[in-house]
Amino acid sequence: MLLRAGPAVLTACPLFPRRCDVYSPDEGTMAMSNHGVPAEEGAPGFPALPEGKRVGVLMIHGGAWMLGEKEQLEMWARGMAKKGYVCVLNGYRLALPPDQRIVIALANGMDDAGGVSEDNWAAEFGQWPTMIHDCKAAGEHALQASIPTGFLTPACVAVRWMRASADELGISAEHIAVTGNSAGGHLSLLVAGVDGELYPELEGEGGNPGVSSKVQACCAVYPPTTTRAPPFVQAPGSNERDAASFTPFQYASEHFPPTCFIHGNGDTLVPQAESFKMYDELLSRGAHAEMHVGAATASAGSVSGRQCPDSDRERWLADVRQHAARLRL
Repeated sequence: MLLRAGPAVLTACPLFPRRCDVYSPDEGTMAMSNHGVPAEEGAPGFPALPEGKRVGVLMIHGGAWMLGEKEQLEMWARGMAKKGYVCVLNGYRLALPPDQRIVIALANGMDDAGGVSEDNWAAEFGQWPTMIHDCKAAGEHALQASIPTGFLTPACVAVRWMRASADELGISAEHIAVTGNSAGGHLSLLVAGVDGELYPELEGEGGNPGVSSKVQACCAVYPPTTTRAPPFVQAPGSNERDAASFTPFQYASEHFPPTCFIHGNGDTLVPQAESFKMYDELLSRGAHAEMHVGAATASAGSVSGRQCPDSDRERWLADVRQHAARLRL
């Protein structure tokens, strides 16, 4: 998960027609780039990956599976980019129709500064399991959007696309990690733990069929781990198996990729017990797991971009980097 080459961050297209932002190293060696992120002076050196490739990191935003946008994690991605990672910020279908999202957002005191913009209202509507499909391999519904020449297509918002496009992104296809906060942390654990061969219904039928959606590491920030699919997330006609498949905890096994949990003990939205339960379960199964607890830190939403105090964000970033350094993927 580490590399010697310069920093890069890539913001991928969401699941609706709009321009994407691409952040790349100053040397501009990535085929897909339109912004540079300066290297942090004195940044630690990384062990070299084959042919100078970088590590790819899929970053998944939160929002209770109803709201949110990839830009919420832009500042977090920039911080990782300064340390040498190629970060893809993805969008996914949300379980609340666009015309209802603004009502919920305003009722909860959200505004533009809190991560609410026109993207929240434009993201496509979809219920479980479309969210995990869009993180593993975007569906065919995303292929029709009109994207300006030179920018990524909407089908890029998935692990399978990252692996298939590794050369263009400048990453190693065998060094892809996933991270996210709150609902995004929940989806990150599912991306890490769900074996597409055992659960083909959760793999999706989008682009790059035959390409693996497996990741080599996971970092889940404030994730719900034992939650069954809430009624608003379930599609009409869902059964017991569908509701249960939403729970990351059940996928814990010795084959689970190395995982780091980050949680604040002041979280009143997602109890820290959610992280501890899955952390303990992974350890009991023989998987590698780490637990990082922040004292008196706020709710799960605080990690997202502008809502996050600089001190908390730097601590979270340091935890992620330490996790990666110990794994030496």
